[in-house]
Amino acid sequence: MEVVSVEVCRDLPLAHADKADTLTRSLPANVHGHCFFTLNGTFDVIGETDPRKAALDRVNDAQIAFGRTDG
Repeated sequence: MEVVSVEVCRDLPLAHADKADTLTRSLPANVHGHCFFTLNGTFDVIGETDPRKAALDRVNDAQIAFGRTDG
């Protein structure tokens, strides 16, 4: 996880660098949740047609919340 944390930290503004570890720990949960919902059919039931895009959107949401605006 340390390698991922370094990458997350690199993308965060310095003012939020202290959040890198928290965001890094939530990343596998985000991916796992999207994979699990895809495999067990939950996304089909709730009408999600693009789970990959949904997962990437959540990553982008986190980046924007912490001040990154360049995508």
